[in-house]
Amino acid sequence: MKKLTIGVAVAANAAELGGDRAQELSAALCESLRRNGLDYIPAERVIWNSADALSVTRRFNAAGVDLVALIHASWLMDNIQYLVYNSSACPVVLLSVPYIETFSMASVQHFAATLRRSGKFCRTISAPLESDEAALALKDAALGAAAAKAVRNAVVGSIGPRQTWRTAGAQDMTYDEWDLTNKFGALVVHIENSEWRETIAAQSDEAAARVLAELKADGRLKLELSDEHLILSCKSYLAIKALRDKYGLTCAAAQCYPEFGGMSNLAACLLADEGFVLDTEGDISHALMMTALNTMDGKASALCECGTVDDANGVLYLSHEGSTALSKLPAGGTAYIQECGEGVMIGFLLRGDSELTVLDFSGQAGRYRSVVTRASLAQCPDSALVDNLYRFTAALRPRCLPSELYSRLIAAGSDHHFILKSGDLTGAISAMNDLLGVETIAL
Repeated sequence: MKKLTIGVAVAANAAELGGDRAQELSAALCESLRRNGLDYIPAERVIWNSADALSVTRRFNAAGVDLVALIHASWLMDNIQYLVYNSSACPVVLLSVPYIETFSMASVQHFAATLRRSGKFCRTISAPLESDEAALALKDAALGAAAAKAVRNAVVGSIGPRQTWRTAGAQDMTYDEWDLTNKFGALVVHIENSEWRETIAAQSDEAAARVLAELKADGRLKLELSDEHLILSCKSYLAIKALRDKYGLTCAAAQCYPEFGGMSNLAACLLADEGFVLDTEGDISHALMMTALNTMDGKASALCECGTVDDANGVLYLSHEGSTALSKLPAGGTAYIQECGEGVMIGFLLRGDSELTVLDFSGQAGRYRSVVTRASLAQCPDSALVDNLYRFTAALRPRCLPSELYSRLIAAGSDHHFILKSGDLTGAISAMNDLLGVETIAL
């Protein structure tokens, strides 16, 4: 995971009070960033004029900073804000200072209004520069920027038959594929199931046997199926890796239901811990989002959907056939691998009491939305795993009655797949969505 770097710049106006504090302001923010584990590059000069603005941003661009923090030491001529914002190769956050004589806060508000009217990314920070609050707000914005960049640069493998049901038009690509590219810049590479099958068949028995031996050596796994059945999933895992390398894929989504049940589950579990997202239900949007969110913490995501509500105990049970990284398996836990069609499913209890961010991403025709909520993990009893036939199972404790959350998710238009991430990533997700032009619905 790349460490985030913030470019710290201070701009001032010779006709206004406040410029004499420039070095003090920069030092205060830099110390806060250092204290919170963020790298930073201070500008080589105070931005007094257009030449300074261009010089500073060129240096930041050359250094590859992830975000520019523009401190307003005073009221600025808005051509300075315009130049810094538009010549930077990354997003710019506007920071004000609380000195009434400088008109700094008014200057930030003025340019923020311009950005909002123009539909541009806008983040402002009025917290004291020396505070953790300022540094953490910048961290959220930088994480969101890195995630948005991952989406724009993604090459997504769509493994499965072409969806060409339409009333008119001879072109073989769907408009959905064009839509993702037009909206985000992501590329979609279509890979027929026949090629996936052929690539599976091309994997050697010896290589698949090595994968199987590693699974058998993992004491956390309970293999409740024959070697002959499991070897196909081992070859499928190797085949997805081969297709990833052949097409330079960032992530992929494979059709599995109903004809190819379980064929990609083992591959998804193993590849997730190798830093590659494979969605197992052909859900390109969630493959993209999981890839983006994984840039925020360098860890794998969990994918699940609603199972049942238990209002009496304040728990919403989540479930999935099983494609979640084995790194999510709690210490001392067991993962059950059993037959699922031609393939397998991998089930275990997701346990703990950590804070979670829950996200759904869906949309069409250029209109996309993220439904985001915060919750925590509840202790999931063993009986829940048994009742769920040893599929992946988690107990979510929302901030309201589980049945109420379920109703609110439906009212918000949330689809049925959810991505679970540890910690509170809502600020970073909001920044990412603003950069991508995605509506955020926070529950």
